[in-house]
Amino acid sequence: MDRSSRRSLRPAPETPFVGESFDPASLPSIETITVDTDIRGFLQSRVPAALTRAALRQAWASDPAIRDFIGIAENQWDFNDPTAMPGFGPMQETDNVPALLARALGGRINSPI
Repeated sequence: MDRSSRRSLRPAPETPFVGESFDPASLPSIETITVDTDIRGFLQSRVPAALTRAALRQAWASDPAIRDFIGIAENQWDFNDPTAMPGFGPMQETDNVPALLARALGGRINSPI
């Protein structure tokens, strides 16, 4: 590899945004952010990362759907009830056994059951 091709593989140095300045007064106060606040202004590239994270943290903390979410975990399932988990439990009369078997085998079934 010659010198000119090596030079082209180097990442370009980051250049600051020319003509763009950040005005913190153009954004709402972090303390006033609620679930209904439009925080798109905080997601712009010229906003410092720490301020963006603080706005996202405040928005997430104010939204009960995000704040109170409890992740899905296998220990939340009731293993004593076979119908408590999707995909488990007894077969139904309406279940198409050949189609289910073909799906389980990745479509590699040749003869009907």
